[in-house]
Amino acid sequence: MAVGRRARWMKRIERYVCRHAHTVLVCTEQVRDYANTTYAPPGSALIANGGFDMPELDPRMRREPHQFTIRHVGVLCAERRPGPFLAGLALLLERRPELVGRVRVELVGPLDGDVGDVNAYLSPRLPEGTVELVGRVSRAEAARLMAESNLLLLIQHDTELADWTVPSKVFDYFAAGGPI
Repeated sequence: MAVGRRARWMKRIERYVCRHAHTVLVCTEQVRDYANTTYAPPGSALIANGGFDMPELDPRMRREPHQFTIRHVGVLCAERRPGPFLAGLALLLERRPELVGRVRVELVGPLDGDVGDVNAYLSPRLPEGTVELVGRVSRAEAARLMAESNLLLLIQHDTELADWTVPSKVFDYFAAGGPI
């Protein structure tokens, strides 16, 4: 089936389901408003915020006072690149050299093949040891690392649909209890 024809068919199915559903659950205000004005009877589209399922965290787990650790925990991919953040960090460290060695970034999780060469972001502007590529860890280890972070880094997808979505990672970050 051609892309245009398939898209029209999917739109028809979406319209039919929304018009005949008692309630339509969506994840953002933008999608709710769109559904309520486009397909669903007014007021029948509701927001269902995402949830999280975190293992028990020891409340004594806290941040290292002498080092400021920023962590991104999750997949980095072509649409979710750390480059702009790392460039900004490099500029901060150039302007505030007293922070070198006190600010640390850990990128925890797999790197999708399309993320590009992360090492190109790391040198030559960032001092050695400022950024660590941790790789994949267990769910329990990810929860521990999030809880021990001074700041959790959330990188939103760089796409047209970014305003319409809420990254599921934000709920894990909320559960960890630190700033995002």
